Amino acid sequence: MALTISDELFNKNVNLFLEDYAKKVKKGAAAFDLTSDYHQGLHKTEGFLEGISDMIEDRDMTSNAAQAPTDVASGEITKVSHQWKTKLLQVKPTEIKRFTGNQNAEQAATLYFAREYASAIVKASYNIGIGAAVAAIGAQAQLKQGDGTTQFDYSNLNSQLAKFGDASSSLTTLIMRGLQWHSLVGDASTAKAVENVMGATINTGDAATFGRNAMVYDADTLLDTDKAYVLSVVANAISINESESRELFFDKVGTNENIMYQFKFEGAFDIAIKGYSYSKTAGGTKAEILTSANWTKVAGDKLTAGTIGYYSN
Repeated sequence: MALTISDELFNKNVNLFLEDYAKKVKKGAAAFDLTSDYHQGLHKTEGFLEGISDMIEDRDMTSNAAQAPTDVASGEITKVSHQWKTKLLQVKPTEIKRFTGNQNAEQAATLYFAREYASAIVKASYNIGIGAAVAAIGAQAQLKQGDGTTQFDYSNLNSQLAKFGDASSSLTTLIMRGLQWHSLVGDASTAKAVENVMGATINTGDAATFGRNAMVYDADTLLDTDKAYVLSVVANAISINESESRELFFDKVGTNENIMYQFKFEGAFDIAIKGYSYSKTAGGTKAEILTSANWTKVAGDKLTAGTIGYYSN
């Protein structure tokens, strides 16, 4: 009898794994917002009205003159959907039996596929989401620190945070690769070390993140051939929305010399970067989403996702 996978049990467990991953990341990196809202098409557009905080002016209590109306500016932000699939994978029935062992085969296999699906969508969406932020913010010279030739240290980090001026405290999360993290830690340790009268070297203070949480993740989208990127971002700077119903193909096939189980995942997720809009004419491949020209800044600097640094790798 062929092994089957329960769609209901599969989706229930995917949800549990996604919730667990989201909580763990959110606890240390509030930069990400993970939701689920299915829709059709590659793009989803939302409108917005400009704030009125900069529209305050003097009021003359002695005047009764008519006041000319000022139109409130409006705009729109477009998200892009990345539609993804895995390779068509296969495994021998004997391997399935060895994997499930004495467990209920259907439950064990369903739990495995649910965990792997959730892991795949989280890894892919975070990787591409980070790359989209690099592409969008990197096109703004006033929000960029460095040119890729200097090492990432606490002095450069301070300059990078300063790009947000009096709103720099809103940059609550740093996103970087492991090499840049250790470069920062090493620099801070040296800079904060003091030699006491006994000749011992003491490290005073924490690593110089200036109180920010750090997400250390070796995403390939944080690395270029001649430089590495470090993001300093606000809460919910990168929004990820599961935008398409999950699909799992799992079947026993006998068209080859040996009977095999074949399986494949499909899905889609939206990427949105705070303060930026994606081109409605651009597609949703990874390469297109990581192209700076496809992102347009639609908000003031301090109302956008954050700043970026270009450092040596």
